[in-house]
Amino acid sequence: MADLAEFVIGVDQFSGLEMRNSGNNTFYYFFYRDESRLIKQFVLEKKAKVTTLCEVTLIKKGDKFTPRLRIWKRDESIKKQATSKVEATETFSHIKAGVSLEDCHEEFWTLIRFLLSFEDMDIPEGSFSIVDAADMPFIQKVMRTFNTSVVQDLLIRAKKDDVT
Repeated sequence: MADLAEFVIGVDQFSGLEMRNSGNNTFYYFFYRDESRLIKQFVLEKKAKVTTLCEVTLIKKGDKFTPRLRIWKRDESIKKQATSKVEATETFSHIKAGVSLEDCHEEFWTLIRFLLSFEDMDIPEGSFSIVDAADMPFIQKVMRTFNTSVVQDLLIRAKKDDVT
């Protein structure tokens, strides 16, 4: 059984969710109207010892929403964020941390697709392309010489057409 403030992906229905204003017109939250409850986090995966969660904070900028995601693991034995102890030493050492979505990648992408379904959701856009190493000097020169993305894109396409 999930916490009442949790939405379990694959069990709960996205069609029952709606965005609501927290009262200040800047921060918004999800409300599960089917069960009249506030949703604080989305459950990506629940195992006996550890649950993988994603908190979504919606910030309104103008007439668009910009989501902020925090993915974390909860230790089910204590119902708190999973942590590890690090022995104190006299020398400085780097500590690396990460959250694997290996076993719940499909649920994560289901959540992302849900967020993208809102017309007023402002998701950062960008693109990339793979360029042959032999073309890199030309591409770099184009990027330095022409400072508009439209002109750069046209020249790169022309070079690709010239090669094929």
